[in-house]
Parts: sequence; structure tokens; C-alpha cells
Amino acid sequence: WQSSEFGKDKVNGTIITRSQFLQQAVQDLLEGKITNKEYKETAKIVSEIDPIAKFFLPASNKDMQNALGKGKSKKLNIQLEDGEYVGLRLDIPACVNNNIWVVTAHKGTGAPLTYGSVAWATDVKFGTNPKVAAFIAAGKNMDLVGRYSIEEVVEDGKTVYKFLDTKTGKYYAEKGVDVTKNSYNEAGRYRADRLEKQDKSTIGKMLGKWKNFEGKTKEEKDASAVKKVEEIVKIESSYPGAGRKGSPWRQIGMNPFRHSYFYDRRNGKPVIAAAEVVQIGGLVYAKDVEYADWSDDQFNVDGYYDADGQPVKFQLDTDESAKVEKKAYKALEKGEIPAPLYKK
Repeated sequence: WQSSEFGKDKVNGTIITRSQFLQQAVQDLLEGKITNKEYKETAKIVSEIDPIAKFFLPASNKDMQNALGKGKSKKLNIQLEDGEYVGLRLDIPACVNNNIWVVTAHKGTGAPLTYGSVAWATDVKFGTNPKVAAFIAAGKNMDLVGRYSIEEVVEDGKTVYKFLDTKTGKYYAEKGVDVTKNSYNEAGRYRADRLEKQDKSTIGKMLGKWKNFEGKTKEEKDASAVKKVEEIVKIESSYPGAGRKGSPWRQIGMNPFRHSYFYDRRNGKPVIAAAEVVQIGGLVYAKDVEYADWSDDQFNVDGYYDADGQPVKFQLDTDESAKVEKKAYKALEKGEIPAPLYKK
């Protein structure tokens, strides 16, 4: 266990950045240029799945207050009742901007109820949004690509460039902001960076019944959470192999740069439900999980089709028989695989 250092410069770059290979592959998948299978092959090479081995202690009140800001901090450590229906997720800005892992408990899928360092829930369902996840991975909102055309107009004898919303027939405008550009290239950059950008918004929540850790103070509850995780790890470690096959406790991950679902960090399989979930910051363990097949319709990106005309499924097949050969990994490490590496 170790403390998470405060500061944007302390953030693990792999958490907030996309692989250029993978980003281009997602864009091509959504544009119907490649197949689901070709995307999966690319993801296997450039984005491997591993369990978390280095655990971070629950964030302190001071760090959470500084990371959340005055507004959100008003709901810091608010006591919830056992059995209250909540939706658990990480506060993305706190993590991305300050390297502090803060857990948010929402009123189901509604407004935040409280912010804290740890969480425990039972009868959990894992909810995700495949389309938003795919757009995050692609680095742009594909629903908006092509919506805004750059128009050359003359104003006061000067040539400028504006954005015509082809859906409404009106020029794009922001209140109090002049979005008129002086060159076509400048307009193109603005369209890509602002009008078509997909931010890393919340795409997944763990929905279940809140359960309080033992203790009266925040520090006592943190200690109980750490003790619980240590007990879980001891149980997990008693099962053989890297996959810990047969263990009732599974370490859970979510990476929208890769696919849309919550997954088992040891076998990559999609997880859709669990008897209970224990969370300390970004570390999540789930008990008695229910898996889904990667081809399930719930992972479809509505309105998008691959090169074979099949619905885009923003996921990854992890069957042993479908793994890319080791030489592909070695070649990639040497920089020998040219982009895009999924082309036949």
C-alpha cells in the first residue's frame, strides 16, 4: 500500500491518454472501414489487460477537498444508510487533474449523494454506454462528425470562416464567444478540438445497495476498507495460476479507451453483475460475478456498422484461441509494426 501523490504532474499518463494506433482503429471501425475482428486484433496488441498490483491507500480529506473544489466538497463524506440505492463511479476530474482517486455515490443514475475515498455495495449491476465509450476511444463524437461545415463568408470587407450547422441550417454560435475564424486551417482545428470532441465523461456506474464499513470516523472506515481488501487478496491468492481460476473475488476494471464494459482484470471477460463490490479509489473487487459474452447486443454501438455490415460492438474478445501471437507483441515493442497495424 502507498499514498497517491497530489498533482497533475503525478498522474499516470496511460490512464488519461489514448494509443494513437487504437484511436485510429476505433475511428475506422465506426466508419465501417474495418471489421470488429480486426479492431479486436489491434486492441490485443496495443492494450493488454493486467491486474492492479500496486494498491493506493484511501485518499485523505485534505487531498479530496483540494481535488474536488469547494462545490463538490460540500458533499464530502456524507453518511448514507445501509441499503440505499446508489450508483458508484470515480470522479474523473479529481483523478485526471490531481491524481486523487475519489469515489462518487450517486442517487442511482441521478445526482451525487456523497464523495468519499471508499465504497461498498451489494446486489450490484454494472451499467455502461457503449456509444459514448467508443467515442471517447475514437477521440471524437462521431455523431457530430460532418455536421458542421466550414463556410467562407465576407464581413466588413474581410473574408472569415464560420461553422454552418447542417442540421439546423444556422451558423454555430456560443453566448459571449466569437467563434468566427480568420483562416480555414484555424477553423478546421477548432471544429476538431471543440465541435467534434468527445470528453471522457461518465460512461459506467456500478448500481447497487450501499453498505457502510465499520467505524464512526472517516479514518476508521478507511481502515476497515483496507482490512477488507487485504482479506479479499488473501482469499484470491489461495487460488492457482495468474487467472486465479475459481476465486469468488475478482478484480474489476473499466477502460473506455479500449472497450465499453466493466471487465475481469485477470481474464478480460465482461462483467455485468456481482453479489457485492468493494472499492478503494480506482481499485475494485467484486464477489460472485456474472459474466456476459462479448458478442451480446448490450455492447452494440447503435447506428454504426463495421466493414462486414455487422453492428459495431465496442468490446474485446479474450478467448485463448483468438490471441495474437507473441511475435506481434515483440515487433510492436521494437516499433516494427506500421500504423494502422490492423490492415491486412
